[in-house]
Amino acid sequence: MVTELLHQLAAQPLLVVLLMTGGAVADSALGVGAVLPGETLVAVGATVLEGTRSLWLAWVSVAAGAFLGDHVGYAVGRRLGPAVAGSGPVRKVGRARWERVTGLVRRHAVPTLALGRLAPGVRTLVALGAGASGVSYGRFALGSGLGALLWSTVWVGGGAAVGRVLQEFDLVQLLPLAGALVVVALVVGNRRTLLRAVDSWLTWPNAITVARLLLTVPLCWWLVSAGSAGGAGAGPAPGWIAAAGVAWAGSDWLDGAVARRLGQETRVGAVLDPVADRLGVLAVGLSLAAGDHLPWWPVLLIVLTDAIVTLLAGHAAAHGRLAVSTLGKIRTAVLLGGLCLLLTGVLLLPEVAAAGAWVVSAGSVLHVLAGIDYVRRALLSARAHEAEADAGSGSDAPTRREAHSSFSHG
Repeated sequence: MVTELLHQLAAQPLLVVLLMTGGAVADSALGVGAVLPGETLVAVGATVLEGTRSLWLAWVSVAAGAFLGDHVGYAVGRRLGPAVAGSGPVRKVGRARWERVTGLVRRHAVPTLALGRLAPGVRTLVALGAGASGVSYGRFALGSGLGALLWSTVWVGGGAAVGRVLQEFDLVQLLPLAGALVVVALVVGNRRTLLRAVDSWLTWPNAITVARLLLTVPLCWWLVSAGSAGGAGAGPAPGWIAAAGVAWAGSDWLDGAVARRLGQETRVGAVLDPVADRLGVLAVGLSLAAGDHLPWWPVLLIVLTDAIVTLLAGHAAAHGRLAVSTLGKIRTAVLLGGLCLLLTGVLLLPEVAAAGAWVVSAGSVLHVLAGIDYVRRALLSARAHEAEADAGSGSDAPTRREAHSSFSHG
């Protein structure tokens, strides 16, 4: 399945190269890399082009696009000079980070420009800082050119390596590994939040949440081998897999009930509970869709909604300013219930499979509506927070504690 899709996309190599190059230019010239790193598009394109001669063209073209994109930031910096420090983009990333970047650019222009391109949170500032700091064009061009070549090599080469793997393995065989990698990435990405709350994370509700998170990977593996793959597989019997799915879904209610019963709502729980929910729903949904038991459109709706909500509302949720809504709780219950029903239909009772797919589809629509509500409330919260900060008010502390309490194990 994946191999056929790659071959179809590879039939339009020039279009893929143009998209990769456009992503590289937008990443640097428009500052898109601060929000949606351009290496994602570059790596996906390289995955498609793996094994074709166009891969070399993509490597050169992506490097050229990144190099040209840097020129926009450099030109803006040269034109505005020190006034750039008061611009909106610099205020957004922080004055302290801007001063560190410009200091490094002034002292070590070439290595900072070359290596800074590999850091998504820094590369949008390096070219701008080089122009504002008066770095000569010769040093800028050398550093930017080396960085563009290095960046293109890393992500085009990495995407090509992934493409080679996908040609040898089907998607369903890679789902458990992908789930494990996502778990690692989420833990690493939230390591500061987890470390700040390490003194109170050893609770029964958090143990249940972690168990649900860890159960997601073997559940998908068992589902793929015994259900989606169409064979008996080497895992447990279908009945045990269905029971594991019910336990996985039911633990979402159990950890919240235990947390409220024991008064053990913690910051770690507030982070891990929605992570376990979103990761589990996505992984199980992908496993079922890959086995042709669930249409792809509900899974795509969930993926797109999660990406947009994380981008626009993730900051508010991480800082305790976004409580779980009733619609969000209903959405999660419908999705988990539908997945359990569909999983049971795939493994044990085929007559309920259609009903399970219908419930999951309805849950995906509720997921979109809940996501719209979260984004709306996050934007309102951001405006209110900025207004309070401008007024020098500290009255938001009770609101944060209240939001944190309602968000934990919601």
